Amino acid sequence: MSGALDLEVTAMLAISDAVPRLGGEYQFAVEDLKATGTLKSLVLHPPHSSVSSGPNPVSWIPSNRLASIRIEAPVPGGEALMADGKARHIAVYEGAGETPVGAGFTVACGAPRIGLAGEAPQPAHGLTIWMTGLSGAGKTTIATQLERILKPHSRVELLDADVVRTHICKGLGFSEEDRRENVWRLALAASVLAGTGATVLVSAISPYRTARGEARSWIGRFVEVFVNAPLSICEGRDVKGLYRRARNGEIQHFTGIDDPYEPPLHPDVECRTDVESVDESVAKIMAAVARERERWLDTTRQ
Repeated sequence: MSGALDLEVTAMLAISDAVPRLGGEYQFAVEDLKATGTLKSLVLHPPHSSVSSGPNPVSWIPSNRLASIRIEAPVPGGEALMADGKARHIAVYEGAGETPVGAGFTVACGAPRIGLAGEAPQPAHGLTIWMTGLSGAGKTTIATQLERILKPHSRVELLDADVVRTHICKGLGFSEEDRRENVWRLALAASVLAGTGATVLVSAISPYRTARGEARSWIGRFVEVFVNAPLSICEGRDVKGLYRRARNGEIQHFTGIDDPYEPPLHPDVECRTDVESVDESVAKIMAAVARERERWLDTTRQ
């Protein structure tokens, strides 16, 4: 390639078992932008520590490894495309765009590389609001409303577990090991995005207390929201028919039916969506966010 390197893309991907070559040229696509760039760095993230710390720690390796990459490419005007810094879906290909290498989301474009290795997280200036609860409890509805309210005031990133499973959590199933790995990947993604100053909204069932506790420890600035509705209410909202299929044995390991859900013991916020409106739930979360911001400011002033 010739000419100045006008665009630097830092991204997090789920990649295949074939590790890309440093210095190799790869095609990538971000929305309408398609370009060829040079792979300048790649860090493979290990499986989640609580999964791989058993008596046989190498017995379980996810089929799609998580990696952080940096690609440089001569793409005039590419910086303007992503000037708002918003994370966007990215796909990377080998050859003439025919062989998929991985898919995920951008972390930064046209900016210096952000450390993404399996290292201790850096102090985050952003904030993560983690919404946990049964399927159908209202997590995504509340997250979408929060995004609308917060967007005029700060950069907001929404990590919906159902959407994230299409890229960085692709290939993970619903066993306990895969669920813990799924939460760890969401936590890593939230930590990276919050480290850029974003307010990160995570909407995920995340059924295990220990996994959510580890997410809090990893991320740092963290508001846990228990989106609480009785199972009967969630089943009544079952627009996708998932509970019905789980009851009929068509879906295995469905949280609340044949897999456990461990509700938070001391959440920062509890939203009772069976008796509260969406606006009431959002107002409670916004009050908790204001308290967290005051605590953060008090800490930084000391």
